[in-house]
Amino acid sequence: MRILILGGTVFLGRALVSAAQERGHHVSILTRGLSGPDPLGVQAFRGDRDAADGLRALDGQTFDVVVDTSRQAVSHVRAATAQLLHRSGRYVFTSAGSVYRDFSGTGIRESWPTVDPMWPTDPAHERDRANYDRLNVACEQVVLGAMGDRGLIIRPGLIVGADDPSDRFGYWPGRIARGGEVLAPGRPEQQVQFIDVRDLAAFIVHAAEDGLSGIYNAYGPAQPITMGEFLSACLIETGSDARLQWVDDDLLIQRGLRPFLDLPLWLPDLPENRGFSTVDFSKAAAAGLTHRPITDTIAAALATELRFGLERKRRAGLDARREARLLADWRSTPHTPLARER
Repeated sequence: MRILILGGTVFLGRALVSAAQERGHHVSILTRGLSGPDPLGVQAFRGDRDAADGLRALDGQTFDVVVDTSRQAVSHVRAATAQLLHRSGRYVFTSAGSVYRDFSGTGIRESWPTVDPMWPTDPAHERDRANYDRLNVACEQVVLGAMGDRGLIIRPGLIVGADDPSDRFGYWPGRIARGGEVLAPGRPEQQVQFIDVRDLAAFIVHAAEDGLSGIYNAYGPAQPITMGEFLSACLIETGSDARLQWVDDDLLIQRGLRPFLDLPLWLPDLPENRGFSTVDFSKAAAAGLTHRPITDTIAAALATELRFGLERKRRAGLDARREARLLADWRSTPHTPLARER
């Protein structure tokens, strides 16, 4: 197949290039040429999707599959679906698993209600992270409205693994590799979900090959895993002598910790959050989504952490001084004895 990736030089885009090339497909990318070098073996087109003529480089080109990994800009998706409608077989849009309206229930399926779409009237709306989920829903509707049964929507959970620029998942193997006392958030029994970028990319290519359409949740791991089990796996994979100190939600909330950002994978155990880490991805699994062992994902994330530097300033996770202050607060504050040493 001729596959066009709108993006293709960062994280998921690069993983998609690798997955498609491994399957023997001809891969093209459209980028500004600013975010990273072109992967080897691709046909590279240049274009800025913010510009009115941002897709001009694709004039006269036809593709079997278009995969849109760019930021959630409704104007971008409208332009791409309009210009490629009759020159592409299938249009795949990578949305987000956070688009659902209500996460108080468990086992969220693709048919559950989403937030209302946002139809931006100002370019600034498309750059505002506060609009992220609503913009995703609008983009989904544009794709399905334009492409019909040639449209495919993938709603992934937290995408993790090698070359992750967000610093989120990698915080944990990187922090544990440094050793010492590690602040572990919430309860060890709380379930977590994430998907390795390589597994997501492989599924998208497989789904395109099989001509899938509609909406699919793409989450992992294959079997449910708790935060305690995940951090224990990080300890084993890193060979670290780090000690986990579990700190309950109350103190973390009181100190203003931001879920998923200051402490990746952590959400307060509140009724409205119960569904975030129990999303149902059985539809995707039945359609061919497979998962590698979490040890492979941890190892890939650790390699990235070591390459970037364990002591660097991070986009996500706690710095050492703040972590130490929180642990001192935990020891000095009366609390229900939920903390556990592991």
